Amino acid sequence: MCQTIEKPTLLIRNLSFAYHNKIVLQNVNLDLYPQNNYLVVGQNGSGKSTLLQLICGLLKPQQGTIEFGQRKINIAYLPQNANAAPDFPITCKEYIESGYYYNLPFWQSLSPREQKQCSDWLDKANLSRYSNCLLSDLSSGQRQKLQLARCLLRRPEILLLDESTVNLDKLGQNDFFRFLRAAQKEAKFIGIFVTHAWENWAKQAPTVLKIEQTACVRYTFSEFSEQQMQEGEF
Repeated sequence: MCQTIEKPTLLIRNLSFAYHNKIVLQNVNLDLYPQNNYLVVGQNGSGKSTLLQLICGLLKPQQGTIEFGQRKINIAYLPQNANAAPDFPITCKEYIESGYYYNLPFWQSLSPREQKQCSDWLDKANLSRYSNCLLSDLSSGQRQKLQLARCLLRRPEILLLDESTVNLDKLGQNDFFRFLRAAQKEAKFIGIFVTHAWENWAKQAPTVLKIEQTACVRYTFSEFSEQQMQEGEF
């Protein structure tokens, strides 16, 4: 009986990047596999957000390569400061639908299928009853779930989140994590999550990628947790 060998979705080889001659990433090599989550940690300015921006194409490698198995990959990226402006006069329904409008002509409306997908993701985020409410009517946690739902509209194969729970209380974090787990069970994406509060992500990401002194080192979550207890670094 032949055993199928799973191939990585994302291959990073000898990746290096610098800002104004200051190197933040150097010779990074990673293989990331489908339906796995990876937690990216490190000190401020270590290159965590830079790594996400390189993966999604907002930045270009100055050395090395980022490959996706010789095919086009759909990537969703939620930046650190992307919190939907609560004072902007837009409803939840209009906000999530905007995830489709960026590549439509201005005169074209969403198709019935696209409208249904927007409605379905609002339901999955437990936000259907707020469909016609303004963003200002939502809590920070609800707005964060709404943004995540918008990211998931187009079924990404890789989801990049940068400090997505930083302003949420414990209740809001747990609600966000429940939605994230349910979404991944259905959509089966790779999750790459940047955070400082790594201890809150214990059940979400079994693998930790620590960026330190321009290098990226892989740990299991338990290995990393034990290291932090010994060093008290974060």
